[in-house]
Amino acid sequence: MSPARGPNGPLSPPLPCTACGVKPAAWLTPRIDFCYDCIPGGPFTPPACSKCGSTEYYSQGLCAHCHPGSPGFIGSCRDCLAWGVYRQRNWRCWKCRWWFTHYPQGECVSCHREVTIGEQGYCRLCLETARYHQTPGEPLDLDAARTYGQQLFLASMNDALGSGGIRTGVDVAKAIALGADVVGVGRSLLAAAVESEEALDVVLERIELELRIAMFGIGVEQIEDLYQTPRLVRLE
Repeated sequence: MSPARGPNGPLSPPLPCTACGVKPAAWLTPRIDFCYDCIPGGPFTPPACSKCGSTEYYSQGLCAHCHPGSPGFIGSCRDCLAWGVYRQRNWRCWKCRWWFTHYPQGECVSCHREVTIGEQGYCRLCLETARYHQTPGEPLDLDAARTYGQQLFLASMNDALGSGGIRTGVDVAKAIALGADVVGVGRSLLAAAVESEEALDVVLERIELELRIAMFGIGVEQIEDLYQTPRLVRLE
């Protein structure tokens, strides 16, 4: 069944529609386990999001971008607090997921949070804050977070950018599968951009189509699913 009704009901992921098995069950009273398209006598138009007014309805009166249980909901990394992570990644950015599998849990000697800590006893957030404030040629001040306050970042934006040699939508899919959070396309757009805005739109639409075809070919529906595709073979 879908989550409990009422204003105090938990904002948890709903179960899928029992008819189509794809869309979430409609948020209605009395409870019903069909989506708005599959309700007998439908399809019916879902309500707009009560928070932002979007028509991309998900569940419990919220859209896919505002509902914390939605795969598309963006939050902060539970370890370094960087913004831009998803539920299916257990609310950790790429680097913190690596830290989580290689370092122990404990209390950071600087911020005293219970998180993954490195060899010197500092968490990633305090370490990155020290690097942010580091003077060139000077050693790291690992207590910079206590001096200046913690510096927050966007998740993986500083080190997970796929760029260089990206010409097709297949290249974009490969870069994301390898761990890129952002993919940059430059040279392949230059000629079209000089020609006209319409020519640029044609190239961008071609790249998007190639990306969609690549995703369809390996059986993934969302961009986030490319991170876990079994079609990527890593050589150790």
